[in-house]
Amino acid sequence: MDDSLTMPSITAKKTANSEIPKHNKGDSHSSEWISPLDHQLNLHFETLAKISSTKELKENPLYRTLERQVDTILNSVDHDSFAGPRQTGESQGIIAAAWNIERGIKFEGIVETLKENSMLRQSDLLLITEMDYGMARTGNVFVARELARALGMNYVFAPCYINLEKGSGLEARAEGENKQALHGNGILARYPLLRAHSIVLPNGKDKMRGKEKRLGSQRVAVADMAHPDGEVRLASLHLDAHSTQRHDGAGCS
Repeated sequence: MDDSLTMPSITAKKTANSEIPKHNKGDSHSSEWISPLDHQLNLHFETLAKISSTKELKENPLYRTLERQVDTILNSVDHDSFAGPRQTGESQGIIAAAWNIERGIKFEGIVETLKENSMLRQSDLLLITEMDYGMARTGNVFVARELARALGMNYVFAPCYINLEKGSGLEARAEGENKQALHGNGILARYPLLRAHSIVLPNGKDKMRGKEKRLGSQRVAVADMAHPDGEVRLASLHLDAHSTQRHDGAGCS
């Protein structure tokens, strides 16, 4: 198959393929379970959040000492397997669904829907966007991992941002503090996921301006699914919208 991924009109940077050991022991809260995305950068969030632009961030002495670690985290992916063996036989094709779950705040309802909806529960593949790992607004849960565990699926999670703050609006008043403070996109599948990696996309606006300051940019979560009919290249991404609420011209009301 063609391993290329065409991204029109932008320059995309592909990160190194992930070779992450399995870490099935315990759960995402267990001391036995370690993610390659774990870090202690939250010790510096308050200081970094005082910076008001990416240009100022790049010139900041503290950030310069942390930049390599930040890049390592954002260039990594986490993946693991919770799916049982699939029976081989006549192919039924691939049933896929895509869902922006808005951080995973309503986690139990999301799981219930994916398990009980007559169409969604048949999905072999889920392309899920806007998932948290270690955010106070979602109880510091690793949403991708716990969703995969609940559904008995394999997963890949690619972080896009390290959030320096809890979020915007009501999220800013969430109880507790951010830990890993990661937000990103992922893939869940009932078949093995191979060669997991991410592709970084350019920011359309300065993420260090505004009420929700973040390090990083949108990324594409990429993996090859080992389907009985052959490997299939998968990509999960969320594109930022930068539209205005103002409508100009005749006919708009």
